[in-house]
Amino acid sequence: MAEATEKGYNVAKLSETGNPFCMYDFVLDDGIKMFRVEVKTSDYRHHKYNKNDQKVCFKLKRGNGLSYNVDLFALVCPKISKIAWIQAETIGHKNREIVYYKDFKHHELPVNKNSPIKFSEDIIDHQMNLF
Repeated sequence: MAEATEKGYNVAKLSETGNPFCMYDFVLDDGIKMFRVEVKTSDYRHHKYNKNDQKVCFKLKRGNGLSYNVDLFALVCPKISKIAWIQAETIGHKNREIVYYKDFKHHELPVNKNSPIKFSEDIIDHQMNLF
């Protein structure tokens, strides 16, 4: 959410994490369109026996097997402090998404050039304090 705010998006958190009735974690608003975002976190390496295997596997299905009804996935890997922003339509109905470490830089959230937000520390700090 902080990265999206810094890039000029308005961010709204909908409910507490883990609410079974909420199909996404937060909403991004670029001033024209709103995007539903689901956050997935993983440190899991797909082939844990190969130490040179630099990829992360993200589970994209709920425990009940249903898909998420979202526009974007924010795939977070704390191990390398990276986020991959991937449009849900490019993932389709996959159960898992694998992202190579080197590819995280290719899946960044674009800067919102239409944003009415002025890029100042005051505004970013204010928005972050709302959460």
